[in-house]
Amino acid sequence: MVQDVTVSCHVFGLKVLEVLLTITLVCGLQAGVGRANFYADKFGPASYKRQRTCECNWWKAECGTTRLPRIHNNGPLTCVHQAFRDHPARYPTNLVGVAEPSNEQANWLSEGFTIVISTFRRDSCLQVIVPHYLSCQPKQLRIVWHDFSRQYPSWLAELSQNGSIVIDNTSSDSLANRWVPQDFATRAVFSVDDDVMHQCGEVQAAHAVWQRHPFQLVGFAARLIEDSGCCDRCYFWKSSFLNWPSNKANTLFITKGGFAHSAFYELLWLPEFTRFRDKVAKLKTAEDILMSFVHAAHVPHEFAKPVPLLPFGPQDFQCGNRSEQKSGLAQTSGAMTRRCSIIKELREWFGKEVLRKANASDFYVYDRELKTFGRNMRETCGGSSDNATWHACLQFEMAKIQKGSFAV
Repeated sequence: MVQDVTVSCHVFGLKVLEVLLTITLVCGLQAGVGRANFYADKFGPASYKRQRTCECNWWKAECGTTRLPRIHNNGPLTCVHQAFRDHPARYPTNLVGVAEPSNEQANWLSEGFTIVISTFRRDSCLQVIVPHYLSCQPKQLRIVWHDFSRQYPSWLAELSQNGSIVIDNTSSDSLANRWVPQDFATRAVFSVDDDVMHQCGEVQAAHAVWQRHPFQLVGFAARLIEDSGCCDRCYFWKSSFLNWPSNKANTLFITKGGFAHSAFYELLWLPEFTRFRDKVAKLKTAEDILMSFVHAAHVPHEFAKPVPLLPFGPQDFQCGNRSEQKSGLAQTSGAMTRRCSIIKELREWFGKEVLRKANASDFYVYDRELKTFGRNMRETCGGSSDNATWHACLQFEMAKIQKGSFAV
């Protein structure tokens, strides 16, 4: 009798436990759905949420983590393709390569590069920089003409008419127009401002580095965006260029000279990012930062970190008179505060960990004698950072460039 009562109580206890577990599971699922809906309403359109699985998602509510390991090295960028499920790319050829295994990339990797110059009322600068970049032998050279209310000079029109360049007219003066996807001649697109000039040898060497890292941002102006807790200082030049070999970078201002796959031009112009493009247009700054976040959000961890290049330099040059030098579209007064406000919004949308850090071993240093960036510091000096040999190797590599003029 006692044994029967014990068994009955045990069975009853299991039933109670089963009921409690069921209630907990149902409530937990409902709460999870509630959190997912909350984040969907707060952080983005539902259509943008639906087109991503957890493998292509950066929202904690759906996946339980800010970022997840997604695809393997050199694999297809499925997240890029999923982004165009509801809104096809304007030029599908811009997506060439992003869904092909590495052994099928040779054709598009060797097709050359396109140079895109962003300009606004610096005609004297253009007269210097256009012939220079044409001498770098790009497959195509395009001019983004932001000054939509003014006709371009006759010499520029002649270059366009004879096929030397392509002029992309805009309907507004938004800096984001430099990212409007075009029918690019190549997947490798080098973006640069009209007052920044890189030597042809360095541009061509940079393209060779991009061919090794075609899904990363490759360029000369590395920066480290940090959460400093201050409203007017959120990234630091010195973190990337001083204190060698402790330098780091999690973004590239490719507007100062950098390569990106043309697919990311298409991505940035998806309707889901209209609010950020509008903010760039309003504040007249931070189009480079917007590109960094859009890029990092659609690629695996290993592709999200930038590939910084340390050239011999110099890059900036003086052109035109004083008024023309100040006539650039970007507003410099109070620029850091405005840029930090956009960074704050982007971090809230994409997540604070979306940008990935490149360390000193990820940097490439230009060799003036060989005229190449060769291998990065990890391949050149090894991966260990705790021995004198490694430090001596890095110092030797740094000696190959002219300190003080290699940074943009």
